Amino acid sequence: MDIPKTKSELLRVMEAGRREWDKVLSQINEQHLSEPGVEGVWSVKQIVAHVAGYEEWTAAFLINRLNPSVGILAAHDAFWQAQLDVYRQAHPDFPVHG
Repeated sequence: MDIPKTKSELLRVMEAGRREWDKVLSQINEQHLSEPGVEGVWSVKQIVAHVAGYEEWTAAFLINRLNPSVGILAAHDAFWQAQLDVYRQAHPDFPVHG
């Protein structure tokens, strides 16, 4: 794949990738989405949530780069850190570092 050189090329590549992602996911029976073991102990649902989290972070990062005064990246990180702290309290065996 060639590296996109313009914004419109990048958007086209991103949209094509999203269509492909959606097509793959649509082929999975909904009953199987929560079954562990797709990647280690992770289910498809967990993998999708993980990817979605990175997409959300990337969007916040880009918005922050365009307008740092908005503070969206710091707010995003603080929200998810609080969620992680609550999860770790309920799951003390959850690793602190990845």
